[in-house]
Amino acid sequence: MFDRDKWQGRLIRSGYFIGAMLLHLILFLLLATWVIFRAPPVQVDATNFQQVAVKPPPPPAPPPPAGGDAVSELEPTVQVVPPPSVTSILSSTAPSAFMVPAVKVKMPSMPTSMAPPASSGLNNSGGAPGSGAGAGSPFGTSASSGAPQLEGYLYDLKQTASGAPTNLDPGGYEHKIMEFINSDWNESVLRDFYKSPKPLSTSAIFIPVINAADGPAAFGVENEVKPNEYCVLYKVTASPPQDGTYHFVGTADDILFVRVNHKTVLDGTDYGIDKPLRGTEQSFEMTNFNPTFPNNGNFWIGTPFHVSAGETIDIEVLIGEQPGGRSDYFLYIMRDEDKDTYQKQSNGSPLLPIFQLDSKPIQPKGEPGSWPPFALPPQPWTAATKEGL
Repeated sequence: MFDRDKWQGRLIRSGYFIGAMLLHLILFLLLATWVIFRAPPVQVDATNFQQVAVKPPPPPAPPPPAGGDAVSELEPTVQVVPPPSVTSILSSTAPSAFMVPAVKVKMPSMPTSMAPPASSGLNNSGGAPGSGAGAGSPFGTSASSGAPQLEGYLYDLKQTASGAPTNLDPGGYEHKIMEFINSDWNESVLRDFYKSPKPLSTSAIFIPVINAADGPAAFGVENEVKPNEYCVLYKVTASPPQDGTYHFVGTADDILFVRVNHKTVLDGTDYGIDKPLRGTEQSFEMTNFNPTFPNNGNFWIGTPFHVSAGETIDIEVLIGEQPGGRSDYFLYIMRDEDKDTYQKQSNGSPLLPIFQLDSKPIQPKGEPGSWPPFALPPQPWTAATKEGL
């Protein structure tokens, strides 16, 4: 028999059960949702890649300015003032020539014709002692050739004869050079400075672009003399191959002076430190020559002097290096009577013979362009022995 109260009790208990189940299900879902959204963050290690803002590196520094053989860093910085232009070097009016007292010596017959300029075939050619540039060293040789030549000693203006420093600055070097020139080349001005023990002899002053250290090394005093603020004084007594009015012509980095019979006739220094003399000089440029810097490209024409064939004159040449670095020294001879017959270079400048004391062609060493062109064959002067004076 159906018991209504009994079944109602069961239904009520079933409802409680179902409600409890639903409540537990809701709680489970809430708990699961909380666990999912509360998951710990992923740990970053070396294998995880992340986007990081990195500053770009600075641009590379610019390269240093060009230099090397194009410039001589040890040369003083100056404003280059070009020499006054002239219509024609060879046709210009020269200062009055001075006469030279005659001393007759026997002169050989010499050729007078001119030849084309020396080519690169002269490069890296050697020579026997006494053959001029390329023999021993470009400053000369200590070996005797048996014939009188230009004889020179090196003086170091940085130290006294006993080796004590003179503390000479660059301005002091030029001042001492000019003191010597203005003293009528009195060697007492140089007496207190270091002097090379032995001289060198050469037939010409034609020294291509070299390292300034080559000067002391040529005299064998590279351990005693640093390669700056030194000078070399050469002397010779010689006569020309022909009568004529002559000019010494040249340039140097740095010092070049020539004196003839107690008269300074050429300031070929790169800056012209004898201002009165430089004011009277004209200049021209050589072709196929790479000077150490612009001033070194000017070849200066010295004061004229007249001398006859067979006459002897005293010639002194002073060369020197001031700051160090690179050096060169070139000395030519020009005769007014030949001005219309000298071969012309491509720029119109005359092609001149080197001033030399023998008939052997000069054979300079060095890179092409490290020396200027010159005329061949040589037109040598004759050096006189002391006994023949």
